[in-house]
Amino acid sequence: YRALERIIGPQPSPTHTARRPGDLRRFFLDCSRAQSRLQWQAVVPLEEGLAATVSWYRGALQGSRIE
Repeated sequence: YRALERIIGPQPSPTHTARRPGDLRRFFLDCSRAQSRLQWQAVVPLEEGLAATVSWYRGALQGSRIE
C-alpha cells in the first residue's frame, strides 16, 4: 500500500471490516519457493513494476468515465 501510495499520491486510509469465515489473519509474501522450485527470479523491482502498471492503467483509462 505504501509503495503504491508513493506512486499515485496520498489516498484515504483503507478501512477494515469485521473478519469473515475463511479470512486469513495474516499473510506474508515470500517468493523463495518459486525461486527454489522453478528457478524463478524477479527482474523488475516492485516499485518499478507498480509504476509501470499505474502508467498503463492511466493510459488505458484516459478519456473513459473511470479515472
